[in-house]
Amino acid sequence: HGSDSARDAAVARLGQLSIATAEAGREQARMFRSAVVVGGALPELVSMLGSEQTRRQALAAEAIHTLAIDDPTSDADNFHSLEICQSGAVAPLVAMLSST
Repeated sequence: HGSDSARDAAVARLGQLSIATAEAGREQARMFRSAVVVGGALPELVSMLGSEQTRRQALAAEAIHTLAIDDPTSDADNFHSLEICQSGAVAPLVAMLSST
């Protein structure tokens, strides 16, 4: 919904917020990333990986990466990596790598 540039800006901001919330603490970062995943962002991000526009692909890949990040200072797993794989993100990400 919205223009392509608005969608791109929203995805870029999602990635920024996913990283920035870690500054507020581990729990805040986990809650934000979980809310994004539970809120249904993954299907849209995965669809953006198949875009003809490389910038849009890169924004989606970066946002997916930020959602997958676990807290490196603990053994806590946010379990989003599994959800990301199950959402179909792996094949388009590999295709992106193969095309460079």
